[in-house]
Amino acid sequence: MPQVILVCLLSLYPLLSEAKEVSYPIDEVKRPLTMPDGVWELGIGIGYIEWNSTFYPPLSLRYGINDNLEFYPFGLKYRIWREDAPVEVIIKGRLTGFGYSSIGEVMLFMEAGVEGKQRVNKRFAILYRLEDYYSYYSKARASDTNDISISLGTIFSFTERLALELNGIYRRLYGFTSEDARVLTTSLHYNISATFDIIMEGELNDFRVYLIRLNWRF
Repeated sequence: MPQVILVCLLSLYPLLSEAKEVSYPIDEVKRPLTMPDGVWELGIGIGYIEWNSTFYPPLSLRYGINDNLEFYPFGLKYRIWREDAPVEVIIKGRLTGFGYSSIGEVMLFMEAGVEGKQRVNKRFAILYRLEDYYSYYSKARASDTNDISISLGTIFSFTERLALELNGIYRRLYGFTSEDARVLTTSLHYNISATFDIIMEGELNDFRVYLIRLNWRF
């Protein structure tokens, strides 16, 4: 199945390769945490959850309002340290979802966090991340939940186009049946050009999630 998915994604390349070239590093270590001014990034693909044998379509969308401010659904990322500084840092926040039930309950799902990237040399970078995923329920029948995530990771570029990313994540859970969780993610980046790349990712936890995603910038 992964081979079929990869062939389908690669078949789109001739169409996307005609798009205009954008100013964006090919090397994954050099890529900034926010999109460049005026550049869109659309991510499409397919994922698989081993726990319940379910396929799902992972989608992503990003837009550089300017070099330091990025829109992503439905929120913003702001770079507070420059791209060429020793450590690049952004803050972010967004509304990840909302709902309204038949009994009048309002549900809001929110995310806030800080991300950092330190380029040690031209082939290696360290990643830092602190995130809080908060779910609000207006009725007493459901308690609010809070998922605080701390992660530390690395990116290593084998070549200008091929890079491996590893992340270890610890999650502190409030309002769930479990108090904490640990996750390991691994991603293989194949950056064909500044406008087009493919990511193959695995998430190792109780659910075992795998995905292949194509990113297109224009």
